[in-house]
Amino acid sequence: AWVRLVWTAGTPATTGSFNVASLTDTGTGIVTVNLTVAFSAGTSYSVALGYGSMDAATQQQLFSSGSNVGSFILNYYSNGVATDNTNRVEAFACGDQ
Repeated sequence: AWVRLVWTAGTPATTGSFNVASLTDTGTGIVTVNLTVAFSAGTSYSVALGYGSMDAATQQQLFSSGSNVGSFILNYYSNGVATDNTNRVEAFACGDQ
């Protein structure tokens, strides 16, 4: 599965995806990626992440804070504070379905 998303006015939206059914906005800077076809177990896949930088002076963090068979959670921070303001976030999940 893969997804490219942006936050627009605090709402996450996909700009491209494969095997992603929907996104759930679960808080500032937090989005749950819901899969179309689930993985066989919550521990049978890994998630790789990337993001588009707002500017070179901003410290940004992107991490996955949880996963289960049908979804995984992305968290985005800017200068240590959760934020919904980013140009682009990308996630790729690979594992046993």
